[in-house]
Amino acid sequence: MMIVAVFTLRAGGPPWLLPALGMITAVNGLGHLAGTVATRSYSPGMITGLLLWTPLGLAALQVSRPTLSAPAWWLGIAAGLIVSGAVVGLAFAVSRKATS
Repeated sequence: MMIVAVFTLRAGGPPWLLPALGMITAVNGLGHLAGTVATRSYSPGMITGLLLWTPLGLAALQVSRPTLSAPAWWLGIAAGLIVSGAVVGLAFAVSRKATS
């Protein structure tokens, strides 16, 4: 879905898509750190999440801010948080079924 979103953005898709992708990417990177802290064990993806994906997501947010209107930028932030929340919820649901 991320690949489709990037191609959509490059083809002239909605401008709020860039901050949405940035938010999703940054939250995902930080999520691996949260997983490591919560389980007190290494969460696969934590190192690349912190060193690559979180900075990339934050850069997308920073680059998109001056080029978008405030409503479009905040719409992207909200969309990114909603998608990230849905992914976290799905991951919890799947992990509970796997341990049951």
